[in-house]
Amino acid sequence: MLLPPIRLRYDTISLQGTLFEDVRDFSSSHIDADVSAFFVANPTQAAANVRELYRHRTRSRVNSELNSHTRILLDLLRFPMDTTPSDTDCNRVLRVIEDYNVLSLLVEVLSEDDFLEEDSDFVITVLNIIYHVFLIAHRVSSSKDPRFIVLSSAFCRGMERCRLWFEADRVAIAGTSLYQANRQIRRALLPNILVLLAEDFFLATPSLLKLTLLYWITSPCVDSLKDTDPIVSLVLLQYVLAEDKTQCSTICELREAFRSSISQHILPTYGADRFLDQTAKMLRNEGCISDDAMGYLLPIVVTSITSHPALLTSSTLSDVLEAMLELTAQPPVRAAHRLERRAVFEFLNICLHILRVRQDDRAISPPVATITRHGRLFQVLSRGLCIFATEPLVVTESGARQEGYATCMEYLATFGAWALALNTKRTGNRPRKAMRHVLRRNWYPTLQVLRRTRDHSQYVNEHDRLTNSWGGLGDVLGIREDDIEAETSQETELCAWRGCLNHYAPTGQDVKTCKGCGEVSYCDRTCQRLDWSNGHRRECRRLGWLD
Repeated sequence: MLLPPIRLRYDTISLQGTLFEDVRDFSSSHIDADVSAFFVANPTQAAANVRELYRHRTRSRVNSELNSHTRILLDLLRFPMDTTPSDTDCNRVLRVIEDYNVLSLLVEVLSEDDFLEEDSDFVITVLNIIYHVFLIAHRVSSSKDPRFIVLSSAFCRGMERCRLWFEADRVAIAGTSLYQANRQIRRALLPNILVLLAEDFFLATPSLLKLTLLYWITSPCVDSLKDTDPIVSLVLLQYVLAEDKTQCSTICELREAFRSSISQHILPTYGADRFLDQTAKMLRNEGCISDDAMGYLLPIVVTSITSHPALLTSSTLSDVLEAMLELTAQPPVRAAHRLERRAVFEFLNICLHILRVRQDDRAISPPVATITRHGRLFQVLSRGLCIFATEPLVVTESGARQEGYATCMEYLATFGAWALALNTKRTGNRPRKAMRHVLRRNWYPTLQVLRRTRDHSQYVNEHDRLTNSWGGLGDVLGIREDDIEAETSQETELCAWRGCLNHYAPTGQDVKTCKGCGEVSYCDRTCQRLDWSNGHRRECRRLGWLD
């Protein structure tokens, strides 16, 4: 494979650390020392008092005494959260849970349909208590205790009944303390609790998948780094798609798991368009531009889309493809070879599937138009071939490297056939003109890269076949190497910046080739800098890696 397989397990502690600061500071309000002393001295009576205060509360209003008591209960459950809980902490917290009847209190609170509409301080404290309880249950053998399973079921069902809270537009409360509380609940407490439940087979009840999907698909800020950590969102999306099927020996098994989940849970409840819209937002999250996030996100996105025909025929798929293209063009991605490699090859993978399916299903014409518009497919293809050719040691296993050549040949066979079919259109056809323009610009530089890298390849025969196939594509399209060499020789005497006198006719001034792409030349750094701002920044393809 050109890319590493999807990793289906995540470390809960590292995820907890990602949002640790928010979780730690939620209930830092003053604790009444006298009430705290009473709690310690009289656990049974204190537990009864909390229950009575809750039952006689004023709904959806601030209940100061109830809030004070629940904060003390949370304080008794606290332990250092930046490391795995020690045995001492686990035993102490389990005693608190038992002595204060914490589980039965939480089940009663969660049974209310409007729990999330209660006073925000109370809601945050209760969710923090739930998080502490599940974290301890996750770390000790007593997680098999049926009482913890009952709490997990009550939590999932209770949150599901609050669907209106999840669906509500937060813009109406922007700038208020309620907005901040809402953001804290969405950003830290809920995802952390969901991850803990998803990671523990004994706590993962049937309702968990529905709640996880509800949380993920209604999150209004998955495209915003400051509001949503992309890794956490990926964990939850992956659980929705694969559930507890963490071991899939083949890509076919993984696709089948994804297809089943999409058919049973996503499409009947939310539909393909909404799922794909949220996926596009995730792809546009700046936090996804990292080795870990892209390594998880892109394979998950591509596998989910290619596993179900309803996603391939959705009009919103075009926005996902646009988001993937935008990702390949991001400067941080282009500056890091591994990130660029992941973004480019996963885009080519989904394009490969789309064009193959289109032969039998014309309903996916809109996605085809998206990937081929302005000749962008062939621009990414040439870029992918250069990336593959110039990084021969990226895959340490020789078999995987050889498989990479086979994959590149698949790209060429499928995309080349599409180019030949498009080339038969009339001369004025826009897609044909765009395709030929892009290939004429990229074909020869890519051919040069393939030739230069031949001696570095461990598989010379495969490399030669790849080079010959790329060269043959240009030949059948009527792109002649001699003509391009002559054009390139003449163009290199001119400055690429349109504002320079040397751009229109040679003035005798020496020009230097751009070290980034090797395709254009400039009189000096001033012209290069001005042309960079004028558009070359989007076109420079960094073909000079070997130099």
